[in-house]
Amino acid sequence: MLLLCSVWASYPSVQHYQGFNDSLKVDSLVENDSAKIRPIKKDSLKVSKNALDEKVKYQALDSIVFDIDSQRVYMYGKAEVEYEEVNLKAGEISIDQQKNIVMAQGIKDSTGKTIDDPDFTDGSQNFKSKHIIYNTKTKKGKIKEVTTIDGESYLRGESVKKDSNDVTYMQHGSYTTCNLEHPHYYFSLSKLKVIPDDKIVTGPANLVIADIPTPLAVPFGFFPNKKGQAKGILLPTYGQANNYGFFLKDGGYYTGINEHIDLMLRGDIYTRGSWALRTESQYAQRYKYNGNMSLGYAVFKLGEEGFPNYEKRKDFFVRWNHAQDAKANPTGRFSADVNFGTSSYNKLNATNAMDILSNTFQSSIQYNKSFANSNLTVSARQSQNTSTHKFDISAPELTYAVNRFYPFKRKNKVGSNKWYEDIGLTYTNSTKAQISTYDTLLYRNKVNWSRDINKGMNHIIPLTTSIKLLKYFTLSPSATYSESWYLQSVRKSFDTELNQLVVDTMHKFSRAKDLNLNVSLRTIVYGMYQFKSSKIKAIRHVVTPNVGFTYNPGLSGHQTVIMPSGNVAVPYSIFEGSLFGVPSMRKSGNVNFGLVNNLEMKVKSEKDTISGFKKIKIFENLSLDSRYDVLADSFNLAPFAINMRTAPVQFISINVNAVADPYRLDPNSGRRVNEMMINQANQPARLTTMSASVIVNLKSKQAKPKTESKYAEKEELDEINRYRYQYIDFNIPWTLNLSYNYIYNRPGFKTTTTQTIAFNGDFNVTNSWKIGFSSNYDLVQKQFTYTDINVYRDLHCWEIRLNMVPFGFRKSYSIDINVKSSILQDLKLTRRRDWYDLQ
Repeated sequence: MLLLCSVWASYPSVQHYQGFNDSLKVDSLVENDSAKIRPIKKDSLKVSKNALDEKVKYQALDSIVFDIDSQRVYMYGKAEVEYEEVNLKAGEISIDQQKNIVMAQGIKDSTGKTIDDPDFTDGSQNFKSKHIIYNTKTKKGKIKEVTTIDGESYLRGESVKKDSNDVTYMQHGSYTTCNLEHPHYYFSLSKLKVIPDDKIVTGPANLVIADIPTPLAVPFGFFPNKKGQAKGILLPTYGQANNYGFFLKDGGYYTGINEHIDLMLRGDIYTRGSWALRTESQYAQRYKYNGNMSLGYAVFKLGEEGFPNYEKRKDFFVRWNHAQDAKANPTGRFSADVNFGTSSYNKLNATNAMDILSNTFQSSIQYNKSFANSNLTVSARQSQNTSTHKFDISAPELTYAVNRFYPFKRKNKVGSNKWYEDIGLTYTNSTKAQISTYDTLLYRNKVNWSRDINKGMNHIIPLTTSIKLLKYFTLSPSATYSESWYLQSVRKSFDTELNQLVVDTMHKFSRAKDLNLNVSLRTIVYGMYQFKSSKIKAIRHVVTPNVGFTYNPGLSGHQTVIMPSGNVAVPYSIFEGSLFGVPSMRKSGNVNFGLVNNLEMKVKSEKDTISGFKKIKIFENLSLDSRYDVLADSFNLAPFAINMRTAPVQFISINVNAVADPYRLDPNSGRRVNEMMINQANQPARLTTMSASVIVNLKSKQAKPKTESKYAEKEELDEINRYRYQYIDFNIPWTLNLSYNYIYNRPGFKTTTTQTIAFNGDFNVTNSWKIGFSSNYDLVQKQFTYTDINVYRDLHCWEIRLNMVPFGFRKSYSIDINVKSSILQDLKLTRRRDWYDLQ
């Protein structure tokens, strides 16, 4: 306000000032007895000591009057004054320099209705009122019927006073986060005190919804009014679980430790002894790193202690995600994605479908360092299956890779390259230690680390090049030598007394060697057929045939164990179960062959206004691969691998993978015999496995958003992705995703098939109602699997969420009615029944 009142101080004797509206003329100034225009001598102009540092802009649609005698300025008709971040708009604005008073009020239109009430903005603060009086010297003011906007808060009062410390006092007011002139809800307040960037303190307050007072009243209240990081208590929800008693859930405390890290603590407690604790923290350092970590520990007790049905479960789960900004260190990068815990934690504590249905978890912590011609990676990995309780840990893992270089290339190049100059060489070293166990043994510390851990080092040296032949063919010879070093190997023998196979682990150094010599020839054949008069302009067919030969001398060899049944010597490798795979146990010479097809069609399209045509993929990929081992004594021809991928239209994708065996089965034993199918059954091969999937993704055109998206910043988008189940997008009226999966298995004479249909989507019932759904149907078992339905209702400043699993083992539901604003996030009503309450 002081800035606005100093306008006169900057121009003490100016008769007319042209502000935003340059069309304002002198003859439009109003002249009366108290405001006469007088000529002023040039040498009488003096700049006031209160002159402003910045230019003040002001305008009025009707007129601006300067009263020289009384030192007043009057602005009429949509008056506006602007100075830096301060802006005042009103129907009338007057400035009295002698009394240091600024007054602003609305004006009446031809119907007698008051319009253009004062609207004051200072930075992020904004308020509207009927009448403003402000003393620029004492910095005190009085405002009638004011509406103050501060962030998400809206304060309304009949009478408002402001002191020199910018503390505001209000009587007979209301507090709400609803932005309507007539709010859907508010707290009715007899008086309140607003301390800037701190808090709002009130006297007796009563919650009013739809102008109906509710029984919810407090003798006094505190509302947050601080920008930036905050801290405070997280109020719990209450309820009753049939098996665990009454409960308080999700209560806790949140605090912003500093500008880079926060901490949230939550807990659950049940009257029958069960409890849980959870902590979550997010951290970020701009241009360096960001991440989040969560820890959960829960103790669930079912039944009464001392009875046969008593059960006590202790569960925990750890999540950690860390990402380093690429600008922080161009040559070194650290990342982490950790997910591990007990197998039953998500079963009792998860709240979203993804966590409930997941039965495998992967973890990885990795550091990568790049050098001029190589890079080093140090990592630790973990894999967990909550269904089988299998737990694999690989730590540490060290991988050192040398970038490809050309050892035969001339330093001083003259003319074109010789064929041998394109020979490239790389080197990769992998060292790791791994243990495979079960989570029940691991968490009880019953793992023999020295005995069960598997250690090894692997060296790979590939030598590759490519040569152009006859202009259209590419010849690619290569040689790959690999050698693995282990501190353990296996030996097998048959114990006739126990009548069983005995496997011993030998703890001594051993080497596994492998060599592959390969040469392949590849070309590409194009074919096109054009139509003269048709909707189809052309069909293009691309064929990529390839043929090659791979030789492996079987450097590591094999051992044999004599089995009593038939006194047969069964070969085996001493490196079975090793970290880097089993090397070839015998010589092999494979003739490899394959064929890849791509078929596209170009048709007329009215939607394409540029070319008038569009492409349709008939077959994006249709391939057939196999090999023939010329050194094998039987089963020379390998099974055929068939793959097909296509997307005939933009929203449909089809994938088919199949394996066909060219050898027939013995009708009595069901085993493969060294006889070709084509010689016995007049068919080239028999189908052993096949998987097919059809995916359809449909969605409506995106509606024009009502307002500009508020999630423009990367940090806010990351927040949405992290908690995507909590955000609703009404801009897309409907989506529908369908997938059909078919799996066929017939390794022998027994056939097994699996057919499932999965579908999910959502649709807007109205502009405020949205229904979402997700389910799977097993066509073989003829039953639905996990199904969930969610309903969302936008109530402007409130919202309703219904989440329901209508049937099945996880049958449950929850209903939440709450205020949208994060300031009053604890003003909510929750009703929940978990799956274990409905059993």
